[in-house]
Amino acid sequence: MNELESYAERVRKVAPEIEVASMRLNREGLLNDVVIVNEEIVFRFPKSAPAFERLQDEVKILRILKDYLTLEIPSPFYAGEDCVAYRMIPGETLRRDVLLRLT
Repeated sequence: MNELESYAERVRKVAPEIEVASMRLNREGLLNDVVIVNEEIVFRFPKSAPAFERLQDEVKILRILKDYLTLEIPSPFYAGEDCVAYRMIPGETLRRDVLLRLT
């Protein structure tokens, strides 16, 4: 079983109600592997124990901030022992090359 298949199995256990039409793996992050399901749902899998702790802290912070911000932020619908899942926020990723093109 390859890595994406392993993550796909976990995604199906976490969210069996999601009909998976597409799934892609992004391993570029330093702390998490990211699986994008149907180009609309993000599953983040920590790469290490410290990354897991940081992700759990991030979930706590997001849940506090949602009551104070009007800006759309991730709203986890699942935060478990090995991953966090939330709906993708529409828009373009603020990558370095995008940032450098801004006036």
